[in-house]
Amino acid sequence: MSGWRDYLWITWWRSLWDGGGPRGRSPSAAAAARTPKERLQQRLLDDYARDVPGADGVVRTLRHWIDALGGHLDLSRCERAAVRQLPKELIDDCIAYVTQRSRHEQLRITLPDGLNQQVGWWSDYRLG
Repeated sequence: MSGWRDYLWITWWRSLWDGGGPRGRSPSAAAAARTPKERLQQRLLDDYARDVPGADGVVRTLRHWIDALGGHLDLSRCERAAVRQLPKELIDDCIAYVTQRSRHEQLRITLPDGLNQQVGWWSDYRLG
């Protein structure tokens, strides 16, 4: 019987210390504990798509690329202005995710026509 009492005491004490456990947390805190892929896809929406007009095509392309773990990211059909406003940290994290999980030695990125590939942070990547 003392084992059961100890369990209840420890559970009660931890609930005070931790703030109620998973049931006592807000839905946003519970939603934060997701896979790296889901967090990355949520960042696409939160950090990029909400603020950039025409970003839905870029988000759709990046989500498909992350799901497929492909070696070629083709942004050529996306709007130039939306691609230009893609944050460097976000594309770096997308590239790191795909590179780590797909084992591709080299990734290829195709940008929309007319987007200067030598200016800005796109010049850090091999573009084709």
